[in-house]
Amino acid sequence: MPRVLIVDDERAVRATLADVLRAAGYNVSVARSGFEAIEIAAALAVDVILLDVYMPSMDGWTTLERLRTTRPAAVVVMTSGRNHADLAAICGTAFLEKPYRRSALLREIALATGDEPGEPSRRAA
Repeated sequence: MPRVLIVDDERAVRATLADVLRAAGYNVSVARSGFEAIEIAAALAVDVILLDVYMPSMDGWTTLERLRTTRPAAVVVMTSGRNHADLAAICGTAFLEKPYRRSALLREIALATGDEPGEPSRRAA
């Protein structure tokens, strides 16, 4: 089953995303900061990382640079309430704007994992 790492400093965002993705059949881990994300990605086989741009201490762009060393095969989807789609594309990542639409979130994760959009994860055990 694909593992998705949610990285966001807002507890409510982490909880909501985790609930939606678990219900869709994904294995979910959460991190409150870039530092915690790097630790988790080093310890677990992470397939997709939803990474918030604006976080205290270490922003999403710096975290992205470090994650590329730790977990280079993971697909990263940058997230923010401000549109950073152009910069995300330059950095080789997808971008998902907040507030999330459930359908857009599930479509991005499905594309990243090779699942069919709108269907539960076909890799589920």
